[in-house]
Amino acid sequence: MNTVSVDKAASQARGERAHVLTTMTLVVAGGGPGPELRRSVQEFQRATFPGRTEIVVATETPWYDPPEGVRVVVTGAVSRGEKLDRASEGASGDLLAFVDASVRLSPTWQVRAFEVLSDPAIAAAGGPQLPPSTATTDEQASWLVLSSPLGSGPYGYRYRRQSSRGVPEMATCNLIVRRQAFQAIGGFQSPTPLGDDARLCYKLRSIIGLSIVCDPALAVEIAPSPLLKPFLSVMRVWGRHRGDMSRRLPEASRRWPNALPAVALLSELLLAVSAPFSWRARAALGLIVFVYLLAAAQLVARGPRWRAALLAGVSLPLVHLAYGVGFWQGFLGRSLGEVFPGRLRQHQPLRILIFNWRDITHPWAGGAESYMHELARRWVRQGCEVGWISERYRTGKRVETIDGIRFHRLGGHFTLYPLAALAYLWRLRNSYDIIVDCENGIPFFTPLYIRKPVVLVVHHLHQEVFRRELPAYLRWLALWLEGWLMPHVYRRKTVVTVSPSTLSDLQAHGYDPERMMIVTNGVEVPNIAVQIERNGIPLLLYLGRLKRYKSIDVLLRAMPQVLSDFPNAKLAVVGQGPEREPLERLSWRLGLAEHVRFYGYVDKLSRDKLLAAAWLAVCPSRFEGWGMVCLEANAWGTPVVAARVPGLRDAVLDGVTGRLVPYGNSTRLADEVVALLADRQAREAMGQAGRAWAAEHSWERSARIFLNQIMKVAGLLPISEAPGPSEVREPAAAR
Repeated sequence: MNTVSVDKAASQARGERAHVLTTMTLVVAGGGPGPELRRSVQEFQRATFPGRTEIVVATETPWYDPPEGVRVVVTGAVSRGEKLDRASEGASGDLLAFVDASVRLSPTWQVRAFEVLSDPAIAAAGGPQLPPSTATTDEQASWLVLSSPLGSGPYGYRYRRQSSRGVPEMATCNLIVRRQAFQAIGGFQSPTPLGDDARLCYKLRSIIGLSIVCDPALAVEIAPSPLLKPFLSVMRVWGRHRGDMSRRLPEASRRWPNALPAVALLSELLLAVSAPFSWRARAALGLIVFVYLLAAAQLVARGPRWRAALLAGVSLPLVHLAYGVGFWQGFLGRSLGEVFPGRLRQHQPLRILIFNWRDITHPWAGGAESYMHELARRWVRQGCEVGWISERYRTGKRVETIDGIRFHRLGGHFTLYPLAALAYLWRLRNSYDIIVDCENGIPFFTPLYIRKPVVLVVHHLHQEVFRRELPAYLRWLALWLEGWLMPHVYRRKTVVTVSPSTLSDLQAHGYDPERMMIVTNGVEVPNIAVQIERNGIPLLLYLGRLKRYKSIDVLLRAMPQVLSDFPNAKLAVVGQGPEREPLERLSWRLGLAEHVRFYGYVDKLSRDKLLAAAWLAVCPSRFEGWGMVCLEANAWGTPVVAARVPGLRDAVLDGVTGRLVPYGNSTRLADEVVALLADRQAREAMGQAGRAWAAEHSWERSARIFLNQIMKVAGLLPISEAPGPSEVREPAAAR
């Protein structure tokens, strides 16, 4: 089945020899509109055939008066790959040509592109990037560095004219791709600002087995960043992305040549330290200096401008230093595949302090953070003063106010907990009246150092996660902290959880049922007047973090069976996480590149559009605290197919708002998905029931119930009487 899918995609991408490529969609990656972008687009119009060329410009902000015949796609501030993917949607040309706005095309560039790609074995082509005749001395020096063997290594073909040859990848500032091949591999789907070219070309070569060609006649003119400081900054960023990709997707980017400057940097540092004690180290350093001098002399000999060549030769060691530092930063630092979600936008009698591992602006924030934030911002509207202690991330401010909540960020993954205790005892102990302690694997154990009332929030117990995902040296400690110490520390505290399943688990671990209550997640039910049409073809949606326990691989393994009944079905995977790369590899191996799109993080409007357009939402997770995503899908009238596990069996009414299937069984999952895709009447009935079910879960009601309990714990009267959250009643959707 998988081999057939891949062969089919390759066959479609190659096309028939009889078909002649005659049209092109020129996708221009622009920043913001302005005179420079207008001039560039007009030059593209003059350099291409009017009747055979469609020009699409991707901008971050609206462009209200583009040149006639130009289509504008406003993408916002997203990664380059996502920008080009969005601009390519709806393209009509046989070829997709990706160029930067600063590129200048020759009069024969388009003709040669049609000639090269007339060979069905070629999926993509491009040409070298040459400096314009108007390049300054500093820009010419940068180009000389890039075009030298010591400057760009195995990527020298990108910057100097050579004979036409097959290459592993081409840069997206000058890349022409067959539209069929582009669609067959699912486009770029790149979550990082750079690296889109390596990912795309790797998929073209490995998934559908076509080649990439660098042809000198496809050369373009583009001015590089000038030496010294701007170019070194570019090289550091380039090195960082190469290092990041060498760790995350080593098969898509050749690790050894990419890592060579970084390894050489470490070797040179070691030799410099050893030089005073070893003649061999001094000799090796001398040899390295000689190589740099030889490379500089070669640049001076071939450079058209001796000043530019001399500057380039002197800068070579600094270029390697900048690249090497960037490479190690990318290889050892945080993954660039985690794109930061957008920030949220920006009143006191009862003062509440929340202890939570993260906050809503953190790059790794999830449902637990959204739950507390939605409640807390409603408490602020009720007149409360709310503070929040959480981990500080790289770009996060130490103190910030969002939605009236004052955030105090400090520490990292392992230092947050002790620093949170010190921060409270040193600065915040007299500023708040009651503590909300959120358990994220382990709680903050606030009763050990706080004498004020404490409410513990537990979404679900993590015992199974600890056993499966933590290394042995941490596993026993985490199991002991959550399984033994936590019940003893919080035995006399009020415990709030989000579902009956978690309530049962807590009771089994010794928590007092008289001190526990349920406050479910809420959902924003869209206005009934808001109408978003369903997708024209079957669209499945997964929404959530890409973590191992979420079991997205089960859904991917079910897709071939779904496609056997619905060959045009699509799967949208929305969310980000450490499992993205393994899941993408699995998708490619299963021949699903054309049918599965990984969106990464998306803004709320885009997420809502996908929820409304999807035929089904799928949640194959091993367990959840509640399954808020299921309720969000129901709010848009979208049924849910989920695993029959704790949390999800509370959020999904089996046979009413969706279907529950045995966990981990991809065959049963595919059977239920196929059955619902084929039964429109059942989907519509479940969609209506889902809307009613979602309407019973409002954030306002949950915030009011939780605040009532907080005020009772604090010894204050509740602001209003409301049904007890622990009361279990039959939902109206089921009745």
